[in-house]
Amino acid sequence: MLVKVWDPVVRVFHWSTVGLFVGAYFSAEWGQNESHLVVGYGLAGMLLVRLLWGVLGSHHARFANFWYGPRHSLNYARSLLTGKPDHYLGHNPMGAAMVFVLLTLLLVMSLTGLLLAAGLEFEGPLLLLNPMLSDDAIYLVLGVHRFTVYLLLGCVALHVLGVISSSRLHQENLVLAMITGKKPLPLSSTSPTHEGSEL
Repeated sequence: MLVKVWDPVVRVFHWSTVGLFVGAYFSAEWGQNESHLVVGYGLAGMLLVRLLWGVLGSHHARFANFWYGPRHSLNYARSLLTGKPDHYLGHNPMGAAMVFVLLTLLLVMSLTGLLLAAGLEFEGPLLLLNPMLSDDAIYLVLGVHRFTVYLLLGCVALHVLGVISSSRLHQENLVLAMITGKKPLPLSSTSPTHEGSEL
């Protein structure tokens, strides 16, 4: 039985962010400043939509529905060691933690990028802050921006490994699920969040 899990907004955000991040990274590496700015604005815009959708969106898109406490996350980590972790239709506790980390890093990267646009290019929604951005401040912001990018690259690698591992453990294709929005509902699941719309 297949159930709807990821709505179109979540899926479009996910894959658009992948493409925009790759574009932003290589445009910076190749010194394409104009392209980097355009892609960066697109990334910041997509992030804003996702943050709003995390409050107003469908069940599995809302942050409140995959915010797990430390105790819940620890229990899930223990179940991983047994090789038989609990199944979650939406984000499992480890996946949910990574989502929040990635969104936080994307937010820091976007804000520092917008500050750099204001301080160096004299443009963008934060342009009013330009008079407050001294050379030292811009240097600091640039350092944070670059460091955040490297942190994101590391977290993305961990995210991909987690997706592969979870797909194998639960015998489901999580990449395909993020394309179609549908996941198989196990005949028996210990997940407290396995509700969905039957297809």
